[in-house]
Amino acid sequence: MPELKINGKTYSFEEGATLLETAAAHGIIIPTLCYLKELGALTSCFICVVEIEGRAALVPACSAKAAAGMSVSTDSERVKQARKRALELLLSDHTGDCLGPCQTGCPAHINIPKFIRELKHGDNRAAIRTIKENVALPAVLGRICPEVCEKVCRRKEKDAPVSICHLKRFAADFDMSSAKPFLPGLAGATGKKISIIGAGPAGLTAAYYLRQRGHEVVIYDKNEKPGGTLRYEIAKTRLPDEVLDEEIALIAKLGVKFEQNKSLGAEIFLKELVKNYDAVLIAAGSKKDDLKQLEKEGLHIGENGLVTDKESYETNVTGVFAGPKSTLAVRASEIGRQAAKAIDKYLSGLKPKIEKRPFSVKMGKLSKEELEVFLKDSSDFARFLPDMVDMVFVEENPGEERVPFFAGEVIEESGRCLRCDCRKEASCFLKKYAIEYNAGPEALKGEKRGFTRDIKRIGVVYESGKCIMCGICIKICEKYKEKHGMTYIGRGFNVRVSLPFGRKFEKVLEEAAEECAKSCPTGAISKINYSL
Repeated sequence: MPELKINGKTYSFEEGATLLETAAAHGIIIPTLCYLKELGALTSCFICVVEIEGRAALVPACSAKAAAGMSVSTDSERVKQARKRALELLLSDHTGDCLGPCQTGCPAHINIPKFIRELKHGDNRAAIRTIKENVALPAVLGRICPEVCEKVCRRKEKDAPVSICHLKRFAADFDMSSAKPFLPGLAGATGKKISIIGAGPAGLTAAYYLRQRGHEVVIYDKNEKPGGTLRYEIAKTRLPDEVLDEEIALIAKLGVKFEQNKSLGAEIFLKELVKNYDAVLIAAGSKKDDLKQLEKEGLHIGENGLVTDKESYETNVTGVFAGPKSTLAVRASEIGRQAAKAIDKYLSGLKPKIEKRPFSVKMGKLSKEELEVFLKDSSDFARFLPDMVDMVFVEENPGEERVPFFAGEVIEESGRCLRCDCRKEASCFLKKYAIEYNAGPEALKGEKRGFTRDIKRIGVVYESGKCIMCGICIKICEKYKEKHGMTYIGRGFNVRVSLPFGRKFEKVLEEAAEECAKSCPTGAISKINYSL
C-alpha cells in the first residue's frame, strides 16, 4: 500500500482516500463542520484545513486526496491559526445564545433553563438533579439568594422576570419532603483524605463534591453546629434552622464527617492537618486572629487575606487551598465547588485548576421583533407574586420571607420561560471547536442576522441565525428528493441557507426534517426535547 507522512509519522493509505479519511483511519482527528461521509465533501467550513509540504496554500482535508510521499501537518501553528480564524468568522455571524442569560448571570452557573423545563413537565427529580450539579444547598439558596439571575432574565422586557429563586426553592423543598431525597452517586474510594476548615457555604459545598469523587472528607468548624454565616448571621425569618439542618444532613449522609467546636490555633493546627491529610481547604479564617495564626504556620497573607493562585486556589504551601472570600452565599457556594474541582485534580496527580467561565455566544439585548419571537412560544401568565398567595397558606409557613409556590403555580411560572438557551448546546460542534481553538465569540465585530424561530408540528425547530451555511441539510434534502427542501438563497457574501420561495418551515422538509436535525452541526435545526 502507498504511504505518506502525517505529523512526521509514516502511515499507509487506501488509493483514492482523502486526507481526512486517511487521518481518521489512523486515529488522527481532523475537525470538520460540514462533512458527513455519506454526503461527500462540501468544503464550506474550512475547519479541516491542513498543511502539505511544498504547497503555499492550506487545503481542506475533506476533499484533498492522499498521495504517496506526501508530508502533511494537521496541527501546525499555521493550521491552528487558520482554523481559529475560520471559527471566529462563523461566530461573528452567529445569532443565538449558547447558554441562557440567567445561567451566565448566575454566580453558580446553574443550568436554569433546563431545570425550569423539567419542572414545567412535572419532573422534579430531574430538576433537583440538574440544580445539584452546581449547588449543594438549593433549599438554602432558594430562600436567601439575591436573585442575580433574575436581573438578566429577558422576560422582564415583556412584564417581569421568571421567578427563578422561587422555582429553585420549590424543587429543593419538594425533594426534601419526599420519601427518598436525591443523593448523588459516589465514585469508588480513592484512599485520599481531605480536611476542610470551616462549615459555611463554601466548606459544605466543597465537601459535597469532593465526597462524590470518592475522597474522605472531614470538616472542622469552631462553632457548636455547622452552617457558618448561614446559621449565625442570617435572620431565621429568612432561613429557618430546620431547613439548613436538613440540607446539611444530606451532605453528612454521603459520608462527610463533622468535627465541631474546633478552633484554628487551639484545637486544630494547619501543620498537623497538612501532615495527616492529602489536601487541606481553608474555607474560613477571614478574621484577624485566624489570619495571624495561618501566617504563623507559614501561609502568605496579603492586604485582602490569604495569598492564593487565582487559577487554582492553591496557597504557597503545597496541598493547601483557599478560595477568595465572599459575603454572598451563592458566590461562596461556587467558590467551594471550584475549590473541590482544583483539589480533585491535585489528588489525581494533575495540575490543580479551577474552571473558566462557561463559553457562550451572547445575543445581548433583543430587538422588539426578536423579543416577540421568543414570547411566541412562552405562556402569557403574569409573574406569580407572593402577596397574591392565600394568607392561610402563609400562616402555615411562619417567618419565611420568600413565600413558596404551590405545584400548579410552578407549572404556570415555568411556562413563562422564553427558552433562550440553545437546544444543541451540549452537542454543537461550532461551540466544541471554538473552545478547543480558543476562538472568541466577539473577536470579529460585524452586524449579525436577526433571530428567527420556526417550529414544525413534529417537534423540529429551525433557527436561521445559527446556520453556518455548511450545506448538510441541502444535501440531505436532495437525498430524500424533497419537493421543497432547504436551499441556498443569494450570491457571494450574501448567500444564505434558507427556506425556498418564502415558505414557512411547516411546509418544507416533509421527509428529511429529523435527519436534518440530527446532522446539523449547530443548533440551527434541532429536535424539541425538554430534557436538553
